[in-house]
Amino acid sequence: MSRPRFLSCLLGVYENLISHHDDKMIILVHWCFLNKYFCVIEDGKEKDIFTFKRDDPSGIVIDYKKDDLFITTKHSFSGAQYTVELSTTGSQFHASFSIKKTKVVNENGQFADNINYLIANINSKIDGALTRLKVQNNGRNPAKKFDPNVYFEISANNIPIGRIIFKLFDAVVPKTTANFRALCTGEKGFGYKGCRFHRVIPQFMVQGGDITNHIYPEFYFADENFKLQHTKPGVLSMANCGPNTNRSQFFITAVPTPWLDGKSVVFGEVVQGMDVVQRIESYGTNSGTPNADVVITTCGIIQ
Repeated sequence: MSRPRFLSCLLGVYENLISHHDDKMIILVHWCFLNKYFCVIEDGKEKDIFTFKRDDPSGIVIDYKKDDLFITTKHSFSGAQYTVELSTTGSQFHASFSIKKTKVVNENGQFADNINYLIANINSKIDGALTRLKVQNNGRNPAKKFDPNVYFEISANNIPIGRIIFKLFDAVVPKTTANFRALCTGEKGFGYKGCRFHRVIPQFMVQGGDITNHIYPEFYFADENFKLQHTKPGVLSMANCGPNTNRSQFFITAVPTPWLDGKSVVFGEVVQGMDVVQRIESYGTNSGTPNADVVITTCGIIQ
C-alpha cells in the first residue's frame, strides 16, 4: 500500500478509535498510532519532502518532514503530562514515550500502574482494524507489512475439538496465501466453512479444502515457488494432482515430509493448536478415509 493510502487508512482507524475513548485515553491512542506509522511504513529512497499536518480532537498538531524528521507532541490531563518525541537516523524510525506521573487512567476509569497494559490494549485494536482495512482495500495485492493469522474451528462427529491458528508466509508466496486467506474469510461467497478433512493418514498429514473453487480466474493456478520446505510437523502446504494444479485443497503435515519439497507449495504453518491437528490425525486410516466426520465449523482472520 502506498504511503498516502496507508496514511489515509491509518487516520480512518484513528478517528474511529478515539470516538470510543474519553480524553484521558486519546493521547495514548495517538502515541500508539505515531509509533505504528513511523515504525512500520517503509521510508523508501525518494528525496522529496513529505509533510503531514493535522489538527485532531485532542488538540495535538503533528508535523512531519521527511529526511529531517522532527515531531513533538505534548498533552496534559488530570495533572499528568505526556510527551511524545520521534527522531530518525537514516531510514530507521524510533519513538519514545515519557510520562510524568506513575499512574494513568485506563478505559474503565480506574488507575493503572503499568502503562504497557494500555499500550498493548490499544495496539491490539489498531492491528485488528488495520488488518480489516488491508483485506478490504488490498485483496488483489497481499499485504507485505500486515500479515494476519487465520484460524479454523474444528469439530469431530459434531463435537468441537478446538481451534487451529495458522501463520501465512505472505512475503514468500503472496498469491498462494491470498487464496487461502480469502477462502478462510469467505469474502468471495465461498470458502472453507463447513468443509471436511477428507483425507487423513497417520504419521503423514491431514488434508482438507475440497471445495473445487479458488479466487483466481484460471481453472488451476500455478505453483508460486518452492522456497519453503516441509521440515516439521504443522507445515501448511498446497495439495495438488501434479505440477501447477493448485486450487483450494491444502494439507497439514504430521511429520517432516521432505519428499514433497519441490512438489507442493508451502505457504504457512500452525502456530497454535497442533494438539487439534494431532486429534484429527488420530481419526486417520491407512487408506486415508477418516473414521470420524471432521469439519471446519467456522474460520476467518484473527482480529
